[in-house]
Amino acid sequence: MEDISDTEALELGVSSANMASYVAVTQVIASAISAVMIIALARLLAPTQYGIYTLAYGVSAFFGAFGISGMGHYLNRYIPYRTARKEKLLLEHDLGTSIFALFLIGLAAVVIGVALSGLISTYAFHSSGYTFIVDLSLITIVPTIIMFLEYNALIGFKDGPGSAITYVAGNLGMAIGSIGLVILGYGVAGALIGMIAGALVGVLFGTAEIMKHSRIRIEFKGMRKRMDSLFAFSMPIAGSTIITGMLNSFSILLLGVFSMPSIVGSFGIAYRIGTVILTVMAFVGSVLVQMFTSAMVRGRSTQRVSKLYNYSIYFGAVLTVPIVACLVSLANPFVISVFPGYKSATLYIPAMAISILVGIIGVYASSLAISIKAVNKVLKYAVITGVVQLVLLFALVPAFNAYGVIIGVYLAGSLVSNYLYVRYMEREPRIKTDLRRVYMVLFAGILMAIVLLPINLLPVSQTAQLLAGIVATIIIYPILLGITGAIGKRELEILDELSKRVPIFGDLLRLSVSYTSVFTR
Repeated sequence: MEDISDTEALELGVSSANMASYVAVTQVIASAISAVMIIALARLLAPTQYGIYTLAYGVSAFFGAFGISGMGHYLNRYIPYRTARKEKLLLEHDLGTSIFALFLIGLAAVVIGVALSGLISTYAFHSSGYTFIVDLSLITIVPTIIMFLEYNALIGFKDGPGSAITYVAGNLGMAIGSIGLVILGYGVAGALIGMIAGALVGVLFGTAEIMKHSRIRIEFKGMRKRMDSLFAFSMPIAGSTIITGMLNSFSILLLGVFSMPSIVGSFGIAYRIGTVILTVMAFVGSVLVQMFTSAMVRGRSTQRVSKLYNYSIYFGAVLTVPIVACLVSLANPFVISVFPGYKSATLYIPAMAISILVGIIGVYASSLAISIKAVNKVLKYAVITGVVQLVLLFALVPAFNAYGVIIGVYLAGSLVSNYLYVRYMEREPRIKTDLRRVYMVLFAGILMAIVLLPINLLPVSQTAQLLAGIVATIIIYPILLGITGAIGKRELEILDELSKRVPIFGDLLRLSVSYTSVFTR
């Protein structure tokens, strides 16, 4: 019988707050690099070209979803287990089998995609001349999914610096390669080649870091049996991720069928902004959850799990709401300052931000469901949500274009997921989703958005308006949290403890806590 703890299962092998903080900070840094790349490419490429790039990204994400096979979860769980048991040979086989299996899956996805590239080019890109672009986008799949697998393996080894080096190096390589080749005049093809080169850099770094801990043994004898074990564990978890990934990317391709590339490009801006918001939510989850896992190990009572769940939603809202408030009230200054060629994104971005914020319950509830081993329930809910999203996509996109995607995939998906998980939490783990404090945070966010609106009328440049809005949010949002009662002394104590466990951003968080405490009753 496996003696792996609930903490390891919950955090996928990340058994210390220090490791979790490395995960969180790595995601933030990688998102910042990605944001710089998005901004640069959007400004260097014409809106139509960026629309083609967005469609190519959608193709890669759609077929690459098959590579999101849950193997990272497998390594996160079994690397700490094998290491503790000193099962060196089994550990080497786990690494080799996972990488080889993922390579085969990625290669199969590329082959299928290339076979269909002519049809994809004709219908999604409105021209048969983009077959080469489609093929290039498909080639990005294999190195990207292997890089991410190696990143997860290093998390399993509790190697925070190694995981950070791998993921940041890969993302930095993508940014430098893509931007550099576009500047040199290679256009969309250059951007995709840069992504391939950057992912390969990440794979090289990841392999080197893993080899510091263990060999990677690819041995064909007994490979079939090891793969069966690997897929038996990973596929139930992977199913929900694959469905979500494929739907998000399919929505881009469907939008391409009914819209011109310039509209797809503007939607692509909103889509990438949405990924940043999701990263902020993940930051809270990966660090905050660690503060409660020790209580779960000592006795996984409903009260302790409930605290974990509701605090995660609450602190996720505290950090995400001001970002959404800024994007809603200052959408025009933001787009004109950062993405001047994509004015239609001014309306897409607020709608996307609000839709993703609505889904905050489902984001944390699904993680908690996995932690209590309800993986089949997670898969079932992903299928139900996916069916609703797919029906709405075909119903809304032909008439409403990008708004149809936002409503059908993001808003409706958030609402359905929330409903299913709230009902599940009440019926099975018997955990009540307590949103009273979250509503107070939302109220503070609405006030923040109202305060920011007049900034649009200032007789200064849009860039100056944007900077003024950011400064105003930093100064005023903590005050609104305090005077509305959205945050209390207990929450500030938790944030102060959190600041001690987060490298790089810990001092900044501690300063924010001190400032907010002045206005807290």
